[in-house]
Amino acid sequence: METLPQEKLREVQLLKLKRILNWAYNNSPFYREKFDRNGVRPEDIQGLDDLKKIPLTEKKEWLAAQGERLVEFSSVLAVSESEIVRYHQTSGTTGTAMRLGFSHRDWNWWLECWGYGLAACNLGSSDRVLVCFPFNLFVGWWGGQDAARLLRCRVYPGGGMSTRERLQIIRDHEITALMGSPSYLLQLASQAEKELGWELRDLHVRKLICGAEPGGSIPSTRKRLETAWGAEVFDHLGASEVGPWGYECSAHPGGVHIIEGFFLMEFLDPETMQPAQPGQLSRLVVTSLEKYTQPVIRFDVKDLIRPSNRACPCGRTFRWVEGGILGRADDLLKIRGVLFSPQAVEDVVCSFEQLTDYRIIVSRRGPLDEVTLKAETNTQEGSTEGLIRDLESALRLKINLRLQIELCPPGTFPKQEIKTKRLIDLRKEGEADVVEENSRTSRSH
Repeated sequence: METLPQEKLREVQLLKLKRILNWAYNNSPFYREKFDRNGVRPEDIQGLDDLKKIPLTEKKEWLAAQGERLVEFSSVLAVSESEIVRYHQTSGTTGTAMRLGFSHRDWNWWLECWGYGLAACNLGSSDRVLVCFPFNLFVGWWGGQDAARLLRCRVYPGGGMSTRERLQIIRDHEITALMGSPSYLLQLASQAEKELGWELRDLHVRKLICGAEPGGSIPSTRKRLETAWGAEVFDHLGASEVGPWGYECSAHPGGVHIIEGFFLMEFLDPETMQPAQPGQLSRLVVTSLEKYTQPVIRFDVKDLIRPSNRACPCGRTFRWVEGGILGRADDLLKIRGVLFSPQAVEDVVCSFEQLTDYRIIVSRRGPLDEVTLKAETNTQEGSTEGLIRDLESALRLKINLRLQIELCPPGTFPKQEIKTKRLIDLRKEGEADVVEENSRTSRSH
């Protein structure tokens, strides 16, 4: 599948698209009502370009369709509840968690998607993989763990362990690959070096599979990971609602392949929501072609990506996106007429070895919006003036905007294993509570 000519891939996608549209219309009350309300029938979709006849699906629609009882799923469900063998949910970092059900068929498909990515990392029977994930209801790395087993890796589930315990496993069991969020893998490295005095390059870790956060493709974050561990970094992309849709191959073209045999992607202009021009920063809309339990049709995941038209040196014909996920449409900020993504700030912050973590605080003073960067530093007091000056200069070059900068002592911000929330918009209701909770949590550690 990975090496099919593009025209053959489009034929496969159209065949699968027609099949999933019919399935959703006939089995999911949510989609039947949505199609009927908009005067669309599955037979109206005869080509891939016809997909735009179907309105976008928003996450808030799915949430509204969930039953009041937590044991229920939603009207999106297209199989009987007796077929559901796994229960998971989204992380809930952006609000109410979405309940996710998996039949045997859908879970096997989920693992196959993960398998593409892990095989592209050249993982195999000689690898010992530690999964640095708390293994709660969040679907997260469950698929990565099971897919690694199918590739005959020796898998160590790291749930319920402290950072120190995970480091002990890494050393004592000669772990060769780690799965985790970029920020947590950096936290692991920092604790190993500063508290234990280890030289990580003397260990056996040679591959880092990153996910849950966009940092795996951000150049400065990648460089920190590679330098700290002396290991090869692979980014992995997906969304709990739609599936694990992207992976980085060992050729490292500067981006992530789309699993086009299982996902149909649309690239839309972030402002007009019309088809984007080739190479343009685009808002991603996903149709999952093999997800039958809770079908995903034209789901607006709100991720910003830049599709590449260049061939990958690895020989795969699956298209790829440059730099992975470049931001979130709902995180794009326009401050004093300048539009920027918080991920551009991360690229700058992570290029400074003296900075260990950060938060971006957006507030409003009178009619004007202000942005403050609060960054943890390991620099001694009295030597920060030059650091602030250099940071201000780098930020202006990168995002053409001056930010207020506050340097904070180590431990100011709580450490997370997955999905660290670094953008706090005080203009939105409830965000001030996040700042207070973060402060309270950091003081308790």
